[in-house]
Amino acid sequence: MTRPAHAPEPGKPGNGTPVHRTTHSPEETEALAAALGAVLGRGAVLALAGEMGAGKTCFVRGLAAGLGVPADEVASPTYTLMHAHEGRLPLYHFDAWMSAREGAFLAGGGAEVLEPGAEGEGVAALEWAGDVGEFLPLPRLAIRMEHAGEECRKLVFELLGDPSERPSAALEAGLEAVRAHPEPSAVPQGGEQPSAVPQGGEQPSAVPQRGELGLSNEPPGEPLVEDSP
Repeated sequence: MTRPAHAPEPGKPGNGTPVHRTTHSPEETEALAAALGAVLGRGAVLALAGEMGAGKTCFVRGLAAGLGVPADEVASPTYTLMHAHEGRLPLYHFDAWMSAREGAFLAGGGAEVLEPGAEGEGVAALEWAGDVGEFLPLPRLAIRMEHAGEECRKLVFELLGDPSERPSAALEAGLEAVRAHPEPSAVPQGGEQPSAVPQGGEQPSAVPQRGELGLSNEPPGEPLVEDSP
């Protein structure tokens, strides 16, 4: 099933110029995200947008590595709404594929961890963020991902909101890390072919129409919010 076009990421643009980057493999995408995660501070909110298979979950795996979270712990929280991971800072990973359920979760208190100064304040990454933008605080870092070939991805990073407000300084430091990250070569050294591992990872294995109709997709007794071990 083709995912319908989602709403654009709303928010007042900041004063900064968007940063454009291109990656040529999942490993390059994760390395770029890790460079961002390594410098982010508490209260940073990352709003990811992109069509199915664009690499949003792949990006969050790299972000997790930069925050000291084992990358193999990261999986798309489509049916559990949020995963919480412990690292240098807590990482809260949301997925708004089922936008009605995710919106209800955020409105019902789930958005509290996104607010500056909240207990357990950390870094939040939201997939399909354009569908729940009304619940997201400003400032935040919008990250748009697009297919540019089988393995290539184009990424656009833009700070939304008032750049004078907290935690803009941490987000701007992240943008600078993205700008400074070495530009990878389209052809790997040694003439090796790029990995065939897909950049996706957020595609649900079950049929998503049930969630869009308001029906539960998780097995009986499964929690809606998961903490990593």
